[in-house]
Amino acid sequence: MRSFPVKSFERMATPKGTRAQRFLLKSGDAVHIFSNPQAITLQLRREVGTEVALAVISFKAWAVLSGLLFVSTCRLQGGTNDVLVLNQRVGALYEQGRYKEALPVASNALEVSQASLGSENTNTAAALQNLADLHRQLAHYKQAEDLYRQCLKVREKVPGPEDPQTAQTLRNLGELYRKTGDYAKGEAAARKAIIIDEKILGPEHVDTASSLDRLGMLCLDEGIYDQSESLLQRSLNTRERVLGTNDAATARSLEHLGELHRVKGEYRRAEPLLEQALAIDERVLGREHPDTAETMVCLGAALHGSGYRAKAAQLNQGALQLRQKVLGSEHPDTAVSINNEGARLSGMDEYGRAEELLQQALAIQERVLGPSHRSTIITEENLGVTYLRMGDVVKARPLIEEVVEFRQKAFGANHPSTAEALLFLANLEMRDRANRGSPRLEELYQRVLRINEQTLGRKSMYTANSLGYLAAFYRAKGDNATAEPLMQQAVEVTEAAAGPDSPVAATKLTSLAIFYRFTDRPEKAIPLFERALKIRETSLGWQDRETKTTSEDLEKLYIRTGDWAKLDALHHQATNGSTTAASPAVRP
Repeated sequence: MRSFPVKSFERMATPKGTRAQRFLLKSGDAVHIFSNPQAITLQLRREVGTEVALAVISFKAWAVLSGLLFVSTCRLQGGTNDVLVLNQRVGALYEQGRYKEALPVASNALEVSQASLGSENTNTAAALQNLADLHRQLAHYKQAEDLYRQCLKVREKVPGPEDPQTAQTLRNLGELYRKTGDYAKGEAAARKAIIIDEKILGPEHVDTASSLDRLGMLCLDEGIYDQSESLLQRSLNTRERVLGTNDAATARSLEHLGELHRVKGEYRRAEPLLEQALAIDERVLGREHPDTAETMVCLGAALHGSGYRAKAAQLNQGALQLRQKVLGSEHPDTAVSINNEGARLSGMDEYGRAEELLQQALAIQERVLGPSHRSTIITEENLGVTYLRMGDVVKARPLIEEVVEFRQKAFGANHPSTAEALLFLANLEMRDRANRGSPRLEELYQRVLRINEQTLGRKSMYTANSLGYLAAFYRAKGDNATAEPLMQQAVEVTEAAAGPDSPVAATKLTSLAIFYRFTDRPEKAIPLFERALKIRETSLGWQDRETKTTSEDLEKLYIRTGDWAKLDALHHQATNGSTTAASPAVRP
């Protein structure tokens, strides 16, 4: 967040009515500052200048020259210096993620600017923007919108409707609308910002990259995945080229692109991007910054999807504690972390605590975001699924049906988000024995699979899960011949989506192995159990309950088939936690 406008040009004559100052840096670069009571313009001159080099230097010079800028502005007319100092303080606190501390300083800056410089002044506009950004980060959405509107009104007059400062306000206003779920307004603001940035600054400028990133995230929330990926990748390419690979803005692009792949169920692609983003965040922003917490949440969700439950729990719990401390217990981002923890516990059959957390998150989201917000609906879905797992169909049905209705209206009938809700509805109907094997339920499971295959392809865990649930339907119907190839495909798609060595791949292998054991084909079941055990031993450890269960299943099959050598090796492996088998023991 910038407290006053900074522009970079290769060549520039001294504008009429401005005072020019020149500073020579150790690098040999000449820095020219042109100032008047309304604005400060920064120009950098190099012996050999390129667009990319200028952009990099101008970004770095913001911090390096802050003291020089302070000196140059002391001679401006009364009041300007006070506003700049206050805005500079706000900017420093904002970059550190200390939003609550920055809020009173930003309010003071706006009051001073309006009193001393007037309402139609670029410094006043900067103060409005700073205060709006802080209210947005703290989820004070109504206050933020009012301030952005005031700022936009000023900036469209001074410096003008096609200035990069105006584009900055538009893209931040678009981000506000994304947070509140008003996607049509958000998309309109972001697209307008891109038009201005590309026209004035060019397609390769970092500000253009910021506007592309904003629009990419709006498209992600709207479920327009192809367009989102294109925009986010363009933003990342520019930021890596101009800012480098160790910059907070680059980390945001990595995080957002990783989150896109996570939402699509492409965990194998998501995890390295999110891990890279988190490493940058921890180095550049620190471990107690809200942006670091956001990356932790996204990475935790991806790892949870791949089956790394312990790692996911550590990340989400850390993010929850950080958000409660920095943002407060009533912030919607805190509610997201509470929801994630509740969903995790639900998957571990800890239903009492899960229900408590999900209801807590839902209450916050309904108060702050409203009952029809995307985040509220996700928590409602998780609560419905928890009731379904508990066998409480009466509580589960209205929640799941409401989610289906919302998603069909918001995304359409053939969107993967709709398919996810329809899958839970199908599972709800499967609870009634009278529905098992019914053509209507079969069509519902097939519809879910068609949607996911057509929209997400064969490298998504959503497609893999659709195959698995359809196979379970046929197994319940007694049609094992139809179920078997579906289960085999579920394994293949899972390995493509999450990796062949991921715990979730072991889960799919185990399901197929159990199927072969049930149909009296131990020769096919044993190799699958062995693969699953090796994955779980490596990724989860011998103390994990799933590793122990797989070992017990394999032990029973070794006894059944009389393979005493492998049984002895398994006992040694379990006892020593080693993947190296010992010599066979004496047969019992």
